[in-house]
Amino acid sequence: MLMDCTTCHGFDEFDDMGLQRADAPLHLYPIKTNDLCNFVDARDVPPWLCLADARCLGTTECLLSATDALWHAALQDDAEGIAALAATVDVDAAADDGYAALHLAAESDAVAALEMLCRLGADLEQRDADGRTPLFAAAALGHAAAAETLVLAGADVEAADVSGRTAFWAACALGELAVAELLAAAGADVDARDGDGLAALDFAAARGAADVLSFLRRAARRRCRLGV
Repeated sequence: MLMDCTTCHGFDEFDDMGLQRADAPLHLYPIKTNDLCNFVDARDVPPWLCLADARCLGTTECLLSATDALWHAALQDDAEGIAALAATVDVDAAADDGYAALHLAAESDAVAALEMLCRLGADLEQRDADGRTPLFAAAALGHAAAAETLVLAGADVEAADVSGRTAFWAACALGELAVAELLAAAGADVDARDGDGLAALDFAAARGAADVLSFLRRAARRRCRLGV
């Protein structure tokens, strides 16, 4: 996540535009009291936040909120950081697009972060602006480890987005065989269609995802033999 910090000084991690580089450590950890932001002593901050010798002119535009820190920890697969923040921040806090820490961890295949968030009671079925759950986010990117973590935690494999597309549908349509097999084994409907009645097989065929097509056709033949 980029953070506007044009008023801060002495931070090598900021580029010429005043934006924090993606690989930069977090230095700014504000404690908000009575609408004022104050930096705590470095010794009182968890090591992963790396407050170090941070100084600021006192404006609020450059301050990293606890929620921002949670999201950053989720992206960085920082389970320790998530645990440190859990007492002071809502683990289900979402951005304007509906994305929460679980979505970010799922998209990053951040298994340790996912496991910690699940232990902290994060909502497995939280939806983004398009109605997509963290499991959908993992499936669409082919992150089998993240998808398995969410399934084992109890995520609904049949949850559909606003277009009626499930995580299994997305995995097949995008050619992500490993995730498709995992979700099928977890009970996902392999005949899933979206709100327009289109099957995942149709999209897999359009993408030329031969391995997914073979998997779906084998599943169809198996159902025929079983009479289901």
